[in-house]
Amino acid sequence: MKNKIHLSRSYSLPIPTFWTGIARLIDVGSTINRDFIRHIEEQSDADALRSNWEAVGESMRWAITEYEKEISKRNR
Repeated sequence: MKNKIHLSRSYSLPIPTFWTGIARLIDVGSTINRDFIRHIEEQSDADALRSNWEAVGESMRWAITEYEKEISKRNR
């Protein structure tokens, strides 16, 4: 049986408020939507990058632990 690492990904999107909805209704040039979408994309990119590095860190911790177990078995 192989060891499996469970990695979770969580991406959070901002929840628009009541006032944001009202502002969107009167925003004729749709500038709020563009800014909001740009913010979501930037935040999603940052969250994805963070999540990827967390996965790398988890993989490294697992590999180091497995290596240490193997070394301790050899030294017995």
